[in-house]
Amino acid sequence: MSPLEWLGLGADADADERMVKRAYAQRLRTTRPEDDPEGFQQLHAIYQAALAQCRRAPAPATARSTPPPALATPAPPRAPADVAATTPFDPDGFSTEAIRQATAGDASALQAWLVAQPALWSLQAKARAGQHLFAQLHRQAPPLPPDGLAVLLRFFDMDNVLAGHDPVALQRLQRRMQLAWELQPAHHGALARRLETNPHTLQRWLRQLSRPFQARQVALVGLIPEASADMARFISRLTGDHPEDLPPSVDLRQARFWPEAAARGQVNRARLLIGGTRCAAALLLAVLVGALLGKLAPTPPATFSFLVMAWVVGMAAVPCLIWAAWMAWLPFEHWHARPEWLPARWPWLNLLLVPLLCAIGLGGWLGTHHHPAALVPVGLALWLAFRRLLLRSRGGLARIAPRLIWFALFLAYPLSNAFHASLPDDLHVDDAWVFAGVALLLWGLDLWRHRGCLRISGRAA
Repeated sequence: MSPLEWLGLGADADADERMVKRAYAQRLRTTRPEDDPEGFQQLHAIYQAALAQCRRAPAPATARSTPPPALATPAPPRAPADVAATTPFDPDGFSTEAIRQATAGDASALQAWLVAQPALWSLQAKARAGQHLFAQLHRQAPPLPPDGLAVLLRFFDMDNVLAGHDPVALQRLQRRMQLAWELQPAHHGALARRLETNPHTLQRWLRQLSRPFQARQVALVGLIPEASADMARFISRLTGDHPEDLPPSVDLRQARFWPEAAARGQVNRARLLIGGTRCAAALLLAVLVGALLGKLAPTPPATFSFLVMAWVVGMAAVPCLIWAAWMAWLPFEHWHARPEWLPARWPWLNLLLVPLLCAIGLGGWLGTHHHPAALVPVGLALWLAFRRLLLRSRGGLARIAPRLIWFALFLAYPLSNAFHASLPDDLHVDDAWVFAGVALLLWGLDLWRHRGCLRISGRAA
């Protein structure tokens, strides 16, 4: 059987080199040097003989009727290492071409191109080429589709845990290249399908992330209800909670700002900027509406009703003051509910704050003959004790929804009245003592849960 017949081209001697190379590439898909070294050596020898036969064939059509010269006996096939040794290899050129082939997005074509590289038939040369290629990938992080990167990892055995590479760095490289590929305009459709979102909404979010960070601009965007939460969810789903892997086309300050702005229960610059802008906008709108209503509804003999304007502005100022008080309260609550194994300022005050507030409240309750203002320190102690136990619990209480907490506080007064009504007439218990007792009970339960690591100094236990 002639070499051309072995490659499936028939016995004709007029097959050109392009047909021979195509047939050889098809055979390489099933005969790989690392899987079948002997079969590959035989295939390569027949391939070289077929090329030689094509080159010796006469070009004119009249010469085709004459029988082709006899083939010389092919030389014994060389081992893949010998073939690779005689093939010049340019690591930079190979890496650049491999990245270009992978960027095209055709995984099968990339696999065939890698298999057809003579320089990679030696296992040592293949290992060196893979190390050089992935070093260049780490430096550049070009946009690559997941299928192309998977072919490169599998061909160079980089997906093997025994390959000696850093799996964390490789995983980050995969995220960076996939994000760079998905954020290209031509691939926004695939990104919208992955995120299961509307393409128009995706375009709007991407335009926002691509803008240079400006405090005034993000504050205006934050005026839209739920804008911060929507942007934070989009960034989380896009990057898998790794915004640092975004390509340079995205402003990282934008990617960090929106998750901070949507972080409930925290006080940071992003939340203060968005909240302050909303309060300022609400007050400005209230002033305009109040001025209009004050002009339309004057009080004789005046031509302008300042009372109406003050009432409208006051309605807008109340939620703003509540928000400001909450922002001031959160750092204090976080300090008091700090875990015992972490250092905290004023550890003794942190530990004894609830009993101290109860003592102040009960002293005022007795000294002022049951004045309602004395219940404020006791109520504060009860809230702090409950939040301290809730936030420092790893299960059980930690799963209680915040709405249930507010519901329980709403029912505290009627439950207290019901408790008093159930007592005998000769037995009377004041509300201050009940609230203080519950606060101390919750405080003691938290101390018992952390009895083995109580913090009694500025450093962790």
